[in-house]
Amino acid sequence: NPLGLNMEEQRRQAIQAAFYVDQLILSQGPQMTATEVVQRTEEKMRLLGPVLGRLQAELLQPLIGRVYNLMVRQKQFAAAPDFMRDSDIEIEYVSPLAKAQRQGDIQSALRMLELFGPLAQLDQSALDYIDVDGMSKYLLKTLSVPATTIRGQSEVDEIRQKRQVEQEQITEQQQAQALARAAGDAAPFIKAAG
Repeated sequence: NPLGLNMEEQRRQAIQAAFYVDQLILSQGPQMTATEVVQRTEEKMRLLGPVLGRLQAELLQPLIGRVYNLMVRQKQFAAAPDFMRDSDIEIEYVSPLAKAQRQGDIQSALRMLELFGPLAQLDQSALDYIDVDGMSKYLLKTLSVPATTIRGQSEVDEIRQKRQVEQEQITEQQQAQALARAAGDAAPFIKAAG
């Protein structure tokens, strides 16, 4: 029955459209560059972002909060440390779609750095607006880099202190060499005057 098959196909397409299946499938051309893939993925994330955001805000967050509170009341968790007792819980979604949304944030940050490069060549003060430590921490968190590969703040401070001491020693050596050259250049004049 062609009419029945046609109606069934229409119903299937309507269900797929309702679940954004067509948006999730990455259409591929014969020769797609990496840039094209990134741009198409970003476009799909922009289309799906509001839907995902609404799902997270209206369904997942209340649901997770409710389940968490039930588990706390049933004492299924160990007692929280004092510093965490009155803290709000921040839910971080780690689904492939949530990660893809964060990739858009990373692309924006990298684009900003690309644009600031030429500005910094014209005027170094343009870089004053960028918190390099903050940017580094943001990228490490957003990329979900394993904690075992990231140095702690005390270790970073120690490395920076060593670098500063080394830089001061190099500066002192350069100043001493400049003084020695100046003294060497002045020696013939002192001899001639004496």
